Amino acid sequence: MEQTTPGGQREFEQLYRANYVAVLTYATRRTADAEAARDVVSEVFEIAWRRRDEIPSRYELPWLYRVAANRLGHRYRSDQRELQALQRLATESATDGAAPGVAEQVESAHALADVTAALGELGVKDQQVLLLNAWEGLTGRELAVALGCSTTAAGVRLHRARRRLRSAIGIHREPSAPSALRPTAAVDGPVQRTGHSS
Repeated sequence: MEQTTPGGQREFEQLYRANYVAVLTYATRRTADAEAARDVVSEVFEIAWRRRDEIPSRYELPWLYRVAANRLGHRYRSDQRELQALQRLATESATDGAAPGVAEQVESAHALADVTAALGELGVKDQQVLLLNAWEGLTGRELAVALGCSTTAAGVRLHRARRRLRSAIGIHREPSAPSALRPTAAVDGPVQRTGHSS
């Protein structure tokens, strides 16, 4: 039977309190069901308890995001659920006050549909890195931990995913539309964040 020291219990409780809301938000954005999101969070912290010695210091939240991504991967039952999550991303991109100019860049429901359709055509790995960057605001080492790869590889993946997203958007847009549609400042540039180091 596993023995737990009081100090280890306290550290895990601190980890739980510090990261629960962020992990729940992560899961909620990727499911159509709030109850399913809470179930995923429970699974994430159960795994974190069992593997607490593996959690990298200073990168606890990206590690938890990676576990959550794995659990969510088992729960996807149809492409429709993924498309709903991408629809929310596109909608948030057009209305997020933290990204100046986005509302003007995404000028119509048609353009918004183009962004959503383009995101939906990307591979799972491209979607993952874009969502981690745009929604969770991860960059640098944090993004690398969440993806389970090196910082350099994470940067390359993000760059390539952005390029493929721009290309896919171009395919979906009408010829008469402006040629420089950028879906979000978060997807196509640095994320403004507080409280995390990269």
